[in-house]
Amino acid sequence: VSYGSYYIDDIIKLEKPDAVIFSDDVWSFPFHAYGDKPWHKKINPIYHITVDSLPILDQAYKQAERTNYYLTWAKFAVKEMKRHGDKYQHVNSIYGAVDMKDMSPISLEKKKELRAKFGLSDKTIIIGKVGRNQLRKEYGQLLIAFSEYKKENPGADIKLHFHTSWSEKGAGWDLEKLIKYYEIDPKDILCTYVCRHCGEWTVGPY
Repeated sequence: VSYGSYYIDDIIKLEKPDAVIFSDDVWSFPFHAYGDKPWHKKINPIYHITVDSLPILDQAYKQAERTNYYLTWAKFAVKEMKRHGDKYQHVNSIYGAVDMKDMSPISLEKKKELRAKFGLSDKTIIIGKVGRNQLRKEYGQLLIAFSEYKKENPGADIKLHFHTSWSEKGAGWDLEKLIKYYEIDPKDILCTYVCRHCGEWTVGPY
C-alpha cells in the first residue's frame, strides 16, 4: 500500500495515461502489480530505478526487458547492465530529482564557516555517510574499517559523520554499541542534531 500498488489498477483505468513514470527502489514495482499487468503493454512505462549497487538484482534486468525506457540512478549501473547483452542497450541514467532552491553546492568560504561554527579544523578529513540506519547499509563495516585505520594511523586527523537516525536499534545498527566495541574514540564520530522546536541544526560528537 505504501508504495502505491494497491490502487495502481484503479488509477490506470481512471486516468488512461499515455505514459507512467515509476521512480523508486527496484522492489517497489513487483511484476504481479506492474510489469505483468495487461495495461503495462498498452502504456509507455518509464522506469527510474535506484540501481546503485553490485551485483545488480535480477529483478532490475527483468524490469528493463519490459520497457523501452529504463533509467538508473547510478551511472555505473548502465555500463554493468549493458554488459549483459543486446536486451539492455536501451538502459540509461538520470539522477534523482533535487529541488535546487533547497539543495545546492555551497562555496569553499561557507564550508570553512560551517567548520568553524562546529569546532572542526580545515585540515580534518571528514567521511560523510548519509542514509537511513538499516542493516543492509553497511554502517557496521564502515566502523570496522575506520577503527582499523585509526589503529594503524593513530595521528590521523579524520572523522566519520553519520547523518542518520541513531534510534533504530531494532531495525538498524546499534551505532553507540559498535563504537564502544571497536574501541573508537566517540569524539571521532560526528552526527547531526536537529532541534524539534526551531529546526536549527548542528554537527558534533554523539
